[in-house]
Amino acid sequence: SNPLTTRLHGHRQALRMAGLPVSPELQFMNFFTESNMQDPTQDGFLRTRQILKDFPDLDAIVATDAYLGHGALRAVQQSGLRCPEDIRIAAMDSIPGLAKDGTRLTGYVVDHKRLGAVAFRELERAYENQNGEATSQKEIQIEGVLSEGDTT
Repeated sequence: SNPLTTRLHGHRQALRMAGLPVSPELQFMNFFTESNMQDPTQDGFLRTRQILKDFPDLDAIVATDAYLGHGALRAVQQSGLRCPEDIRIAAMDSIPGLAKDGTRLTGYVVDHKRLGAVAFRELERAYENQNGEATSQKEIQIEGVLSEGDTT
């Protein structure tokens, strides 16, 4: 399944487990299209700008990826709100350099070097197996860490 969909389902599950309401009108995902590749943060910026108008008491945003998170950060800053004083932002993953002002998003970060090494090892095993199937488990999970930035 799509990693963003998995993240969204995990977010909804965490809300339910915490006894908090799930509000679909506040949830959206960033689907990459040719139109937003020039600025992949634009979707998060536009959607967050609208959400801030519709929900002025919003005090936190959890983004399914760093692009949405940085777009949300830009919308919050341009609206005159302060992050993290007025609204906090956290994102899944981190991409250094997306914020022009150097702001670091708080986020759940996976070691991409380790992820690449594991993927390459699985590719080697599939090649050695000659039938194209990986010989190890079907799903491999690599645990990430919470990286506290400037936004919470």
